[in-house]
Amino acid sequence: YNNYAWITDYSVQFHSCHTVSSFRPDGGDEDGDGYDSSPTEIQRLIRFRLCPTSDSDSSCSKKCKGGGDYLMEMREFLETYLEAKVVQDEYACEAVANNCDCENANDDDVCLSECYAEAGLENCEEEEEEWQVDRYLECENIVGDNDDGTQALYVGAYCKGSGVYLGAFTDRDCTVAADENAYYKAMGSTLPYQTTSLISSDGCFSCQEQQENNGNDDANDDANNDANDEDNVNEYCEELYERSAKCEKFISDASTVYPKTGGCDYIFKTLPQLEKITLGKNGGSSSLLTTIFMWVFLASTLMVGAYAYFLWSKLHRKEGINLNADDKGPSA
Repeated sequence: YNNYAWITDYSVQFHSCHTVSSFRPDGGDEDGDGYDSSPTEIQRLIRFRLCPTSDSDSSCSKKCKGGGDYLMEMREFLETYLEAKVVQDEYACEAVANNCDCENANDDDVCLSECYAEAGLENCEEEEEEWQVDRYLECENIVGDNDDGTQALYVGAYCKGSGVYLGAFTDRDCTVAADENAYYKAMGSTLPYQTTSLISSDGCFSCQEQQENNGNDDANDDANNDANDEDNVNEYCEELYERSAKCEKFISDASTVYPKTGGCDYIFKTLPQLEKITLGKNGGSSSLLTTIFMWVFLASTLMVGAYAYFLWSKLHRKEGINLNADDKGPSA
């Protein structure tokens, strides 16, 4: 039995995005389509926090004092986080609309806009985007496959600075950037989220389970489905918590009787070192890892050669001793 009751007083806060290289299970051998891959592949991870939710509003402290640190695969985090934000935003917008008194207003739309502005909500009146960002959370081939001579083009989410952006690339790991206008030339439109992060570092969503909100059918369906369980923690926080590596040694909540610390070393020690190797000292490409493998291969080759020479020398000396012994044989 998993007791997540303590999480209800916390909010999920994005912290940082990380790029590391890992060894492929197939060793980089051909994968059936004639593509001879590198023995390594790029893995992108998200570090997030569970921060105590502010008593005054639904935001969480930027310093996240008394919070926990967590790590999980980027795509899984983004899928869950972005969906949670959509549901939470819909719920908040509908709650403001239901309590906005525009009965005596000259213009209902203007009145509602003012209510949204007073509540600090900026996206309530924006039309839903048709562009499906979730399709490109992993590296997705959109043009060519190199079989017909066409330059392959991929789109995927990647880490840059403290944010997560979309970019166009020429390789299936989304590590080699394509020409600046490659996506526009191929698709006739501008790729979104190239300069604006998919997720804000100061944004968070509460783990408090939402109650039924009259008037918002979508939000009600999500709230009712989640309300079927016994705790007051929303399903998105539960999902993120269950699937992440955990470091809760800084959690200050006394209700967390058994804080999990198994992920602390990896998050704070191993991950930074792996990322430094993958990106290089200046945060460049992953070519440094290839260089490292080259030097390892060279060193191992030299060691084998040195050992072979040692055996040859030893054998040569032995043969020389035997020859000398024959030369000193009994005289007639």
